[in-house]
Amino acid sequence: MDRPLDLQVKVLCAQATVLAKRNRFTKAREKVERSIGLLERDGGGGNDDPGLVEPLQQLGQLLIDHTDQHQTGLDCLTRAVHITQVSNRPGSVAECEARGLLVEHRLRLRAVDAQEALRELHKLALLFSRLHGEHNAKTLAIHNLTVQVLVQEEEYNEATQHLRTRLKQCKEAYGDYSPQVCGVLRQLSRILALSGDMSGAAMTLDQCLHSETLIYGTSSRRAQASRLRLQDLIQKLPLAMKMKMYRKHPELQNKPRFRNI
Repeated sequence: MDRPLDLQVKVLCAQATVLAKRNRFTKAREKVERSIGLLERDGGGGNDDPGLVEPLQQLGQLLIDHTDQHQTGLDCLTRAVHITQVSNRPGSVAECEARGLLVEHRLRLRAVDAQEALRELHKLALLFSRLHGEHNAKTLAIHNLTVQVLVQEEEYNEATQHLRTRLKQCKEAYGDYSPQVCGVLRQLSRILALSGDMSGAAMTLDQCLHSETLIYGTSSRRAQASRLRLQDLIQKLPLAMKMKMYRKHPELQNKPRFRNI
């Protein structure tokens, strides 16, 4: 059951959210800092009061997004993680989500070593999968962060392997033709192109286009966007592969408007 103080803190945090949306960041920060001060003074839990987690996370994100006090913001998020760890059982939802938020912002600010981030993301992926399910949006966000770090480090083989595993899981859960499968195929195609495997990128995007056409229709925006990307990729293929793709997709071949008679 919420304490009267918790309700007061929620009101202050809600007011801070409204002020931040109106770009009144100094006032928003004051509201959050006031809520933190109230909890530390009157909450009964001291500096580790569980009610501090949400205000600390809100303050941390305000400092990171709208001031140059990035380290102070990260310190707030780190403190929130510590409170979830001392207030809950190991591997709790609160702890995992606080750790996920912290690693996301550390990556954004380049305040963490890539290998350390990958180790933390691997642990979080296992925990989130167990807590929320493999296909939950929060679990997928951790997977996407992992791929992002691997690509930044130019670990393309690992990134493609990670995505192929996800592709297999998506097909098992949703079938071969689903929006989820299309999303992974699009991502996989981009990374194969970055790695220099243009043939693999084109074939993967071709699979994506086929699925999108079945799901959304030939004239859908998604299918048209994939068609344009595929047309661009085909230009970079070896001649034999290029002709094979043109036979499959003659509409993608740039033909002259007029022919000499």
